[in-house]
Amino acid sequence: MLSYMRKHARSWFIKVLLGAVIVVFIFFYGFSLRERASAVVAEVNGIKIAQRDFQRQFERFLELQRSRSSELTAEQRRFLKEATLEALIDQVLVLDEADRWKIGVSQEEIKEQIRQIPSFQEGGRFSMRLLQQYLRMRGQSEEEFMKELAKELRIQKVEQLVRDGAWVSEEEVEIMYGLLQERVVVQYVAVPAENYLKEILPTQEEIKAHFKDHAAQYRIPEMVRVEYMRFEPGALLARVEVSEKEIKEAYERNRDRWREDPQVLARQILIRSTEKDDDKTRMKALQKAEELLKKLRAGEEFGKLAKEHSQDPQTAGKGGSMGWKKRGELSEAVGKALFEDMRVGELSERPIKSGLGFHVLKLEEVKAERLRPLEEVSQEIEAEVRQSKAKQLASELAEEAYLGVFQGQSFKEVAERLGAAFGATEPFSLQGALKEPPAGEAFRKAAFLLREKEDFSEVVEDGGAYYVMQLLERMPPRDPSLEEILEKVRSDLQRAKALEKARQEAEAILERLRKKETTLSSEAEKRGWKILTSPSIGRTAPPAAIPAEMAQAALSLGADEKLLPQTFKQGDRYLLGEIKERIAADPKGLEEQRPLLRSLLLRDKRETMFRDWIKDLRARSQIKTFRAFEEMF
Repeated sequence: MLSYMRKHARSWFIKVLLGAVIVVFIFFYGFSLRERASAVVAEVNGIKIAQRDFQRQFERFLELQRSRSSELTAEQRRFLKEATLEALIDQVLVLDEADRWKIGVSQEEIKEQIRQIPSFQEGGRFSMRLLQQYLRMRGQSEEEFMKELAKELRIQKVEQLVRDGAWVSEEEVEIMYGLLQERVVVQYVAVPAENYLKEILPTQEEIKAHFKDHAAQYRIPEMVRVEYMRFEPGALLARVEVSEKEIKEAYERNRDRWREDPQVLARQILIRSTEKDDDKTRMKALQKAEELLKKLRAGEEFGKLAKEHSQDPQTAGKGGSMGWKKRGELSEAVGKALFEDMRVGELSERPIKSGLGFHVLKLEEVKAERLRPLEEVSQEIEAEVRQSKAKQLASELAEEAYLGVFQGQSFKEVAERLGAAFGATEPFSLQGALKEPPAGEAFRKAAFLLREKEDFSEVVEDGGAYYVMQLLERMPPRDPSLEEILEKVRSDLQRAKALEKARQEAEAILERLRKKETTLSSEAEKRGWKILTSPSIGRTAPPAAIPAEMAQAALSLGADEKLLPQTFKQGDRYLLGEIKERIAADPKGLEEQRPLLRSLLLRDKRETMFRDWIKDLRARSQIKTFRAFEEMF
């Protein structure tokens, strides 16, 4: 049974939940190793884990989950029980090693740990009141709590000793950087199924066999057909009146919305240089910016110099004009210069350094913070108030329609009386798209709640409109006859055979490429196929043009390998290709990323080392699970 956890150990739920189990059960709650007068769920090297202790830990975690409003599925609860027992077994093993290594903790260490627990702090200081409140809630004495905490501290010390054995070499950091930054460009051909469709003519017997083998695929799901009335706010705008008083009240309620931040109108000349550039390149860029600033101070025209020298494509062609900018739209350094240090008409005292390079600035105009007056925004407010009132009216009319139908009035007559859009759907399934009305999931779900003919729904909001619907017909799921869907089955079989033929053709070409009997370009030329080229592909972002498996295969090839080792299915076609270009990692970025990469590698090595150590402990230990645990499932 515990194999379930091991098989699924890489899933996100397992990782998160197991982490929570370890933190919550081992760190905060602990458990008793004393054999109780209850059933035993497991035994580790002669130390028994009682069912009562196990259940207490399990229930406490469920309580934590409820506090987070996170309900578990039956499968997740099952895994949680397994993960709880696994964590408790690991704790027994680690504490056993702590005894063997004679690792203990002092009373002062325990008290300091208690003082550091956030749950027991009030105003940033330890609170005895909160600790006692917690102990009362748990029905636990202070002595028992301190014993459990002592176990946790011993476990932490053992874990730290094991983890400290990990280290990372500079070579490993450099290899990791190269792997993460390396990029490749793949050239490939596509062998589409469409090339073979016309030559494939399935026989009647093949069609029958395909239909039989794929019967579940052609099963028609349960379907319903309803009539509906729709109340759409946009259709009710003309029926809504908006007064000057309402506009003014809406303006006053949202004054901050109409407040405009200060803005500046400025020009810039940008000389690009980034932190990745060497000192010589950066100094050269700074000197050029300083020379341009001198020319401007000598009277040369800013717009002319910007067009000739600025390396910002968005502003250079406009003479360096940046347009009106708020401070938040600018880099920190440029924003400070324009909003704090400069006056209208002035040039920047020196080139301003940012992440893009060096900026020579000129401040041309300033707009102070202002509150847009009511007369300037009244039309915008009126449109919003009108839309809001139309939505409210649509909702009220829909409620009135529901009440009318509830009182026994004719569905169609109610729709006509209230001016609703009225119609009937084609049959649709719970997952199927609707052509008319343009509604979505909420509409479909409400329709499928109707059981009997002429059952009607409550008001349903979907896509901004309000609906009331009435069931016309409910059709149970069924298996169609071959005659009903003959053309679809024929088409599906034809496409499946064509796709298989495309695969065979791609595999045959790949085999010739392996034997060096041909080249990708000559095969493409012979067949009139276009050679496609991917964007550069790296390990840190999913590829856009080719399947992820194809990108992974390309990045996994050795430095002297070029041909991708297999074909790859992409929709109704197969791809095969080769490396066109390898783009090595830029060594300039290594020093900047070295600390982060070393930290990530070290963390991974420590985790692996501790995991392997636990695995070795398990292999050398006698671990039994008993029927009491199995019966919990």
